Amino acid sequence: MKTKSILLMLIFTLSIWGSSFAQPFVNIDAGLTGLHWSDVAWGDYDNDGDLDVIVAGFDAGNNAVTKIYNNRGSDEFIEVLGLPIPGTYIGDVAWGDYDGDGDLDIIIQGYTSSAEITALYENKGNDTFTETGIVFPVLVDGSVSFVDFNNDGHLDILIVGFDGTGQLTKIFKNNGDATFTETDVDIPPSIKSSYEWCDYDKDGDMDIFLTGLDANGSLISKLYKNNGNETFTETENSFT
Repeated sequence: MKTKSILLMLIFTLSIWGSSFAQPFVNIDAGLTGLHWSDVAWGDYDNDGDLDVIVAGFDAGNNAVTKIYNNRGSDEFIEVLGLPIPGTYIGDVAWGDYDGDGDLDIIIQGYTSSAEITALYENKGNDTFTETGIVFPVLVDGSVSFVDFNNDGHLDILIVGFDGTGQLTKIFKNNGDATFTETDVDIPPSIKSSYEWCDYDKDGDMDIFLTGLDANGSLISKLYKNNGNETFTETENSFT
């Protein structure tokens, strides 16, 4: 009987513990545009303490759109009008303070209604953004991100995708003066790709996990170790 009582108590305790962590999700009717062939990114671009969202993709009418929604609190989002950022799809978008002025800027890549772009937009404050004119390879069907890969205190840019003739994977080092220099980092090119930065080996610098299609059309999932001297080495880990 004692064993049975202990077992019942354990089951009861586990059921209470499980229910306490079962948090429900509620669909918030925020009035955001439905999209496909799309990407989204969160970022507090206006520094008011809550996360805003940028979305890019095809809407229901197959129009390419890029929109920023300002988080007003209480589940209310307001579209920011008058943006100079073209509608894009089959690309990627990311926030990052590349110029170190305390607010989040935007890099975006993908198809527009008339061309392809990879463009960096500076946050000027007051819901305004200006294209920087900094030239990057024009890519689609890939990914972009900001990261300080060399620990110099400035956000660098990694871009991956297709440039019309083949795949590219490039890291652009932030020089700290609002300019970038293309590095010779040897990471194989890929398309239809996704990647994440993480210091998996806890040595203080950011490594890369990359998936996608390589130049031969083969599926890849590879982990690249940051050597700490602006080079990366593919690890021998097998991800299949």
